[in-house]
Amino acid sequence: MNYFLILLKKELIECMQNKKFWSFVIFVISAVAAIFFAKRKLPEQVYLILIVMLVSQYVFDSCYNDIRSGGALFFLNIRCGSMHIIAAKAVYALIIGTFLFIPAAAFLLKEFGYADLIWLLPFFVFVTGLTYNAAILTKKSDLLTSLVTSALTLGFLQLLPYIPSLFLRFVILCFLSCLTIILASKLSKTIKYRAEISAL
Repeated sequence: MNYFLILLKKELIECMQNKKFWSFVIFVISAVAAIFFAKRKLPEQVYLILIVMLVSQYVFDSCYNDIRSGGALFFLNIRCGSMHIIAAKAVYALIIGTFLFIPAAAFLLKEFGYADLIWLLPFFVFVTGLTYNAAILTKKSDLLTSLVTSALTLGFLQLLPYIPSLFLRFVILCFLSCLTIILASKLSKTIKYRAEISAL
């Protein structure tokens, strides 16, 4: 538990100091606000994709910073479970995703409401695991990670109309979240990954 609290504090400090992420947030919000006040409409899934992209950007920057700073190797060497590292990122992904979705639901979304947080919360955890895996498998390439994450999440959002039950969406996404986080935990323990972060 002490490790997890330390990780939460570390993530908070890094998030607040992440100028790239906050610049991206300001840019997206400004663009959406301009479209809104110009009284132009975009497909609602576009707004969800933008929220997912912001969450994914936070997770990627956090993963990359861990690798670049040696933090990932440090925590793994002191026997801090990789599941704790990923879980700490998931907590802030949930917070960021929720705070972005609530105003979007109030002003921009008609087909989606606050009840959709039932499945969106595990969806943000799923995005965390997906981005973490993509960041490792694409050799920390920002562009490739964004493309992989965006393509997969867009594909899933296209399938949403075929899953009308919120509870069923929740169950499916909980399963996918667990799957991606377990895979991320396994990848973090591989010799190849440790050798890669040790070489930096």
